[in-house]
This record gives sequence, C-alpha cells and structure tokens, in this order.
Amino acid sequence: MSHLYHRLLVLCTVMCLATGAYAQLPDCDAQRYSTAIFSSVTVTTGVKYGQNTTVGGVTKNLLTDIYQPVGDASVRRPLVILAFGGSFLGGQRTDMDSYARKFAQKGYVVATIDYRLYDGFLLNYLNELVFMDEVVKAVSDMKAAVRFFRKDASTINTYGIEPNYIIIGGYSAGAITALHAGYVDAAEIPANLAPVFAANGGINGNTDDPANSATAYSSEVQGVWSLSGAINSKNYIDACDPPLFMVHGDQDAVVPYGSGFLTSPSQIPFVINITAVDGSSVLATQATAVGVPNQLYTVAGGGHNDIYANATVLSQLDQQGSLFLKQNVACATTNCVNISPSSSQTVCEGSTVALSASVTCGTSPVYSWSGPNNFTSTVANPTLANATTAASGSYTVIVSDAGKCSGTAVVAVTVNPKPLLTLLPGSVSLTGCNCNTSTVVAKTTPAGTAINWSRTPGGNPLPNAGTGLDQVTITQSLPSGSFTYQFIATLNGCQTTGSIPVLVP
Repeated sequence: MSHLYHRLLVLCTVMCLATGAYAQLPDCDAQRYSTAIFSSVTVTTGVKYGQNTTVGGVTKNLLTDIYQPVGDASVRRPLVILAFGGSFLGGQRTDMDSYARKFAQKGYVVATIDYRLYDGFLLNYLNELVFMDEVVKAVSDMKAAVRFFRKDASTINTYGIEPNYIIIGGYSAGAITALHAGYVDAAEIPANLAPVFAANGGINGNTDDPANSATAYSSEVQGVWSLSGAINSKNYIDACDPPLFMVHGDQDAVVPYGSGFLTSPSQIPFVINITAVDGSSVLATQATAVGVPNQLYTVAGGGHNDIYANATVLSQLDQQGSLFLKQNVACATTNCVNISPSSSQTVCEGSTVALSASVTCGTSPVYSWSGPNNFTSTVANPTLANATTAASGSYTVIVSDAGKCSGTAVVAVTVNPKPLLTLLPGSVSLTGCNCNTSTVVAKTTPAGTAINWSRTPGGNPLPNAGTGLDQVTITQSLPSGSFTYQFIATLNGCQTTGSIPVLVP
C-alpha cells in the first residue's frame, strides 16, 4: 500500500456514506486524454528537478524533458512522469520520447526523467541488497520528480499541471521503479530492506534540488503505468492504492510475467538469480482482490523487448492505456479519503454526544466538524457534553489529507427531551390530622408520557405499584410509618424520576 491507514470508532448516524475525492478535471470531454486531439508537441529539455550521489560517489544532476501539447489553453492538466528501461545500468530519458509525445497529443503534460544508474563494481550488482539499493535510489529520484512538479503546480504552475493528478510509469527498470514508488509503504518494508531504505532517506528518499527544495510536498501519486514491470512483493498493493495499467508479454525471460526472479543482465556473461519479484499477472490478481482498479494487456507469446516493436501491440497499448487512465484517473474522481460512519445515535438531553469518523485511504488526515448552534471542532472524535435538544441535527465532517484531497460525510444526531414531571404535594405528613389517608399526584408533559410508580415499603395496602399515562392520582390509607412514592416518567426512551415522602404517625 502507499497510504497511511487510520482506524477510528464511529458513533454517528449515517445520512450519506461519503468518499473523498478530487473533483474531475474541468476539461474532460469525449476525446481529451484518450484521443490525439493535438497535432504537435513542444519539448522543454534539461530542466533540473534534483540531484543526488550515485553508488560510485558521483554527484549527479537529475534532469527532465517536459512535453506539452501546442495550442492547449488548459492550465489544469494531469502529469505523466516516465522512466526508461535498461536494467538500472543504462538508458536515457529520451528513450521514452515516443510514449511521451503520444500522451502529450492527448492533452497530458509529460515528463521523461533521469534517474541514477548503477556505476559500482559490476559483479556487486548481482548481490540482492546492492541491486535493491539501486532500485531504491531510482525510487528516491522518481519521488523527487513528483515533488518537484507538485511544488511548481501548487505555486507558479509553469507547466499548467493539476497537482492532484500525477501518474508515474515506465518500461522495464523504469516500470520497476514506478511500481515501487507507487505502492511501497513504510510500514511494509521487509526487515532485510529496512537498512537499504534508511540509507537512502527512508520511504520518500533523499533526492532534492538544494536550490529549489520541494521536500515539503507530497510524493503520493494517483496512477501507475507499467510496461513489463515487476515489484518485490504483490502484497505492497492494498485497497487504498492508485489505479494500475500494465502491459506484459507472457513469455518474458527478463522480467517475469508471473512470480519469478530478476536475473543478471546481458552485460554479465552468466545467468544468476538476483531477487524474487511478482510480475504483472500476479499484480493484476492482487489488485483485483483488494479492489484497486487495474487492467493488464497480456501479449500472448511476447517477450521483453520484441512486443514494443510490434505495431499492433503499440496501437493496443496506446488505446487501452489511454482509456484506462482517462476513466480511472484523469476524468474520474480520485478516491483518497474514505469516511465510514456507522450506526445511529439517539440520546436524551443532558447526555454526552460522541462523534467520530473512521478514516481509510488518507495520509495525515485533518478534521473539520460543523453542526447546529455554530458547533465546530478540529479533532477526530469531538464530544458535546450535557446536550440539549438544540443539538439535534446534521453534523458534517470534512477530512483533508496530506495529498490535499478531501472527503465529506454528513451524520445525524437526535437529542430527545426528557419529560417534565410535576409531583403534588412535594411531601406528605399526616401528623396532627388524626387520619391515615394520603393523596399524591404525578403529572407529566408532553402528552403521551408513561408513568410508572411504586411505593416503599411495599406490602398492604395494595396496589403498591402501577402505571399510568400523563397523570396518576394515588389515594391510600396507610399504616403508621414512613413511606416513599417513587415515579418514573418515560418518553421516547428518556426518563425523569421523582419521589414524594409520606409520614403517617
């Protein structure tokens, strides 16, 4: 998973079960984001988004080429960040040029990025931890690119990007990078890889541009696009993760289509298993099982490189991938904060009303409650002490997360009044009247209030208990002693109690 989960008890009435979302982009229509509606693309090359040190100790400036459709007036466009393949040993950002142009012609902004390549002793690359260190470095770089563009879009917006619609993707090593960047959460890092992540700045990495730092911005993404990719474990994909589109040949001998091993690249003259991974078919099954939107285009009989030289495959990749990303990211409300209030709460006046919200799929949620009588609260579980009937009504909670999306739920609380109980007289003393007959009266409002009464001590005379509606008059001849008539008035589950003492000499 790629989001922090929160599980809180909810004690509210659901008027609507709400799901947090980014609003659909305003320029979505029948063609944009799925059809090439722009004939030409402009490319801004060599923009620095970060820097970091390679395995070999070289400080590398990380650059990106930015593709935009010519003649597009929109300033709120989704961004696609693409990473090249090459076994983490070779490749360059221009390798993704054709894919970038196709996305840009459909209305996206696209960034093809550098990431650090392995430049250490080649045989060390075959060590699993050394290899995974290189993967984590690439992930750190890709997340820095996400933050770079999110900062720009949230401030000066040089490239006309909507910061809450960022898709990452790539081919081969680039896809492996995107899958790990999109789906690995800090809580799921296995023990053997914890030192690797720690050495590279943790889950968000330590890549940044010191002259234009973007570390304050989120590296969360809203979609992943993978060509012949794999991930360290399918279990990283969980219910709150972003939609996933994949292409993979089912005979891929380099990156497994199912579960298998990444093996030594062609630069090494012998074959050795480096690390176990789950490929696209396994990821599709996992994503479906946990409810993550996904689509896998399987190329029957296809290998690792050959399928991307096939015109039919490229056409299907373009059509299916574009439509999937349009329907599930660019022109869809993107679920990121899910609020799930549960069973109703009806209380009596004078009680404490407890409100709370159960939140999933959000990162560092911020709560904002509002309700009747100008009620507001910024805590997850607010309470209203000594509630009056004026507290009845609808309470709205808006939950915003670190990714700047929000969810809303409206819940209802009913505070019922207690009935008014009037007892006459307040007490009875028959001393000096030379009599032993007492009369007590219990009256209630509003109409329809049930009255239960009892006398202590009991025994004769009978009755010593009874019921009534709205008013009860009790006249009894009592033996000498002290007695108490107790009354309970009940309306809509709310009770008022009282008593009348009687003294008979």
